[in-house]
Amino acid sequence: MARRSRRVLRAHPKLFVFPLIGGLSGVAFIVTLFGSLYVTNSFLQEPGLAVYIALFVAYLVETFIASFFTAALVAATRTVFHGEEPSIRGALAAAWKRKLPLLA
Repeated sequence: MARRSRRVLRAHPKLFVFPLIGGLSGVAFIVTLFGSLYVTNSFLQEPGLAVYIALFVAYLVETFIASFFTAALVAATRTVFHGEEPSIRGALAAAWKRKLPLLA
């Protein structure tokens, strides 16, 4: 399955946008985490409740984004496996249909 998926990405390089955005979302979370700890000087003292809430919201949003674009990549790959031409719009629409399970 992994080899077939790699072949799909090689044959359809436009689909690389999905893992790229998912990866950027992971980097954004790391920057958000350490940036907020640095700005609030929480490395040396106990962070307040507001920092924990903000980090939770950032984690939720950024994890959803990463999962969403991974689901879009899976949808595009399935399209190719069924012998059809994948599209970014179609893959995003398929992922959007699954937004609630991705959020949970």
